Amino acid sequence: MTFTYGLRQNRFYLLNGILSSLFFVSPGRGLWVLFVASTVLSGFSLVVLTALSKFLWVVLLELFEFSWVAYAFFPFGPSVEE
Repeated sequence: MTFTYGLRQNRFYLLNGILSSLFFVSPGRGLWVLFVASTVLSGFSLVVLTALSKFLWVVLLELFEFSWVAYAFFPFGPSVEE
């Protein structure tokens, strides 16, 4: 049990050391930098995808008449002419 625990600890330190050297930070900070970077990048990508989807929705409304888009998404709703 102690042997496997030691292997796990060594793997953790090895990964932390590799990440620390990749990000040019002091030893022991590699995993924290990876966590912060992944959190920031995922938040940024979520914002970009939301903005892109809203932009594409506006382009859809402008390219194809609103009545076509409204009929495609709400076929049983009120008519656009009313």
